[in-house]
Amino acid sequence: MPALGFLLISAAATFLLYPIFTNFLYRFQMKEAINPDVPRTHFAKQGTPTAAGLLPIGVFLVLNLLFNLTPQIGVLTGIVGAMAALGLAEDLLKIYRSSRLQKTIREKIVPIVTMSDLSWDIYKILLFPWNAFREVFRALGSQNVGGIMTYQKVLYQTAIAALLALWLSAVGGTEVWLPIFGTVEFGLAYFPMVIVIFLFLINSISITDGLDGLVGGLLMIAFTAILSLALMFGKEDLAVATGILLGGLLPFLYFNVFPARFFAGNVGALGWAAAFVTLAMLLERSFLILVIGGVFIAEGLSVVLQIGAVKLGKKKPFLMAPIHHHFEMKGWAETKVTMRFWLAGVFLAFLGLFLAQL
Repeated sequence: MPALGFLLISAAATFLLYPIFTNFLYRFQMKEAINPDVPRTHFAKQGTPTAAGLLPIGVFLVLNLLFNLTPQIGVLTGIVGAMAALGLAEDLLKIYRSSRLQKTIREKIVPIVTMSDLSWDIYKILLFPWNAFREVFRALGSQNVGGIMTYQKVLYQTAIAALLALWLSAVGGTEVWLPIFGTVEFGLAYFPMVIVIFLFLINSISITDGLDGLVGGLLMIAFTAILSLALMFGKEDLAVATGILLGGLLPFLYFNVFPARFFAGNVGALGWAAAFVTLAMLLERSFLILVIGGVFIAEGLSVVLQIGAVKLGKKKPFLMAPIHHHFEMKGWAETKVTMRFWLAGVFLAFLGLFLAQL
């Protein structure tokens, strides 16, 4: 079976390259500071290298482009590469904080637009939609992390999601498969639906990367379910792509389980998240990501509910968000939270495979 063969090739290549890559991370001080808003037990992880997800994502892109390139795989690798690039930029700016882009733009633009009152008024009018959009996220608690603001990330991700929605509608129409009901026509509502699902799951998977081995294990479970669906529906190119992802996750998880030798970083979290969402869309079973990715959805919703409660002046529903930190604050060991979330992921993966047959 080609998918299993590529899984083994990906696993072997990633495992052999990781010692070299890990030395690279240490040599260039690729160490992310620990977020102060986490349980105190996490402070012991200070100095652990990050951005280790770059290697398996790189292996995934190379193997697919060389040996598994089809129109669908072209779309998949393009989206994964674009999201991984965003994540890598975040990781580098968090660590080195060397971005001069905003300062350079201001130095070039401000002297021009302040030449007269008229040019300044036009400039403010043109920038009003952008500033309003930015202020919405600032009001929600957006923070400048390493030079990339939340609203900037969302704009970038929305553009990628919109391109995916356009491609999917051009190739397969605007129908969505639902269990029992079969395919249902969504019409114009299809586009905002795809964009919202893409944005929510991408960022939910990213924030799940908060405990050693948590996101890696859940993604392995989710991708195994996706691989089963791809084989079930005869999508060999998607099955091979998923096999490569699983192969890269195996050695990553080997080094990432507690106590983690390195972290995936945003490059890994966003790249893998994009792969998971896009694969489900390409399989024409997008509804199932709401089931198979149920733990990720719970993580995302916990943050939304926590922020909403704070903004409305209500009692916080969780001791700490995302929800995996809530259970840590209740006294659960980190490994206990991780393994129980894995078990929840396994159950939801089986549920998704069951629903796929209805």
